[in-house]
Amino acid sequence: MDELKSKETVLQEMNQKHDSNVVDIHNVKSEMDKTQVKVDQLLNEYKQKQIEREKSEQVMLQTKTKLEETNSKVDEIQQQLTTITSEYEKFIIKKKEKEQQLKETNT
Repeated sequence: MDELKSKETVLQEMNQKHDSNVVDIHNVKSEMDKTQVKVDQLLNEYKQKQIEREKSEQVMLQTKTKLEETNSKVDEIQQQLTTITSEYEKFIIKKKEKEQQLKETNT
């Protein structure tokens, strides 16, 4: 009889331990699920930031290209202004020469 009671006690302890292990497994699974949700959120945030960075890089590249185009146009305009200034200076010199010739002719 005592042996039977002892076996029952051992069986009950084993069942309790099993139940405790099942609860522990459930808790670990629950924590794993929470961790997976956090990992998924972080991964989504990373992907979003990656997309934003790529967009920003594209905008920067477009801006750089436009700046280079603008600089090229500015260089072209500066060259035109230099040419116009040079032509104007030549014109002024010729005008003064003609005025001087006219003065000499009239006197």
